[in-house]
Amino acid sequence: MKIKIALFLALAIIAGLVLYGGTPIVMQPAAEEVLPLQKSILVLGIDHAASNSDVVMLAHFSQAEKQLVCMQLPRDMYIEGEREPKLNHIFASCRAKGMTEADSLSYTAKRLSDAFSIPIDGAICIDLAAFSRMVDAVGGIPITVPMDMTYHDPAQGLSILLKQGKTVLDGNMAQQFVRYRSGYLEGDIGRLDAQKLFLAAAFQHLSKGISLSQAVSLSIRFLDDVTLVGSKSSYFSLVTALLQQREALRVSFLSIPGEALQEHEGGGTWYYVINRPATCAALNKFFTPYATMHEGTFDAAGLFCKNDERFLNIHLSTDIPYQVYGPEDISHIKITKKDN
Repeated sequence: MKIKIALFLALAIIAGLVLYGGTPIVMQPAAEEVLPLQKSILVLGIDHAASNSDVVMLAHFSQAEKQLVCMQLPRDMYIEGEREPKLNHIFASCRAKGMTEADSLSYTAKRLSDAFSIPIDGAICIDLAAFSRMVDAVGGIPITVPMDMTYHDPAQGLSILLKQGKTVLDGNMAQQFVRYRSGYLEGDIGRLDAQKLFLAAAFQHLSKGISLSQAVSLSIRFLDDVTLVGSKSSYFSLVTALLQQREALRVSFLSIPGEALQEHEGGGTWYYVINRPATCAALNKFFTPYATMHEGTFDAAGLFCKNDERFLNIHLSTDIPYQVYGPEDISHIKITKKDN
């Protein structure tokens, strides 16, 4: 198993939101249309060994609504334009061409902003070591591990051994939790649901388990641990707004609606094909603070679906909803264990 890093987790979202400030990197509405502190941030979890963005998430913070929405984008999401039509190859392709990490991050954000037809105001990427340090710095994350997680790969020095039940994940254990995939019946979809468990637990801990002064100090401390796109000139106003609202903040999670599909009926590469109607509805509800995004402008270049009947059936279906979870709903998500 390759190193698959789930790093756009709660701590990365907090870091991305509080450390980003200034001019949006891709789209900016007219001054009279701007609502106070409406920010959409792209968060990437990076596997430096392959430069893959194995985890991708959009997070939107609204100060006026006291709301933070986190939408997970599967790494295998179908999107054309690179050698391999998968989302996690966009960043990797840039790095392979010699682009800097910041430029690669900016390019990935622009590609998604253009395709989704929504503003993305900033972007952040975080690696495994920084993630581990963040977890340790906040004293670990209390969580209920949904099943025994066991996996060993001597070739890459990877050993995962977590027991089902309540525990406090330190940095190393958190790495194991977010990297685990092999035991889920639904593979990466199961891992997305497990990540929701971690996100909810992390936000719960960050909202009540550490003080405001600790949160500000930790945000500053990890400034050098992440790659950011955008000016830091508005840092203090944004971190203050986010952290002052942290106990009243309504946090919601969702995965971009769609279904997994193999390239050919008999096999081939797995892709995650997003559903156009439900994705447009979710983006309009949570990620278009300035003006409604019309479905006709969504994916105008046709990047999210190939001209294949099986792909089109998923992409255009009107029967695939999007599901939003609050922290109180996460415990009801059923993560199914694969039979040995």
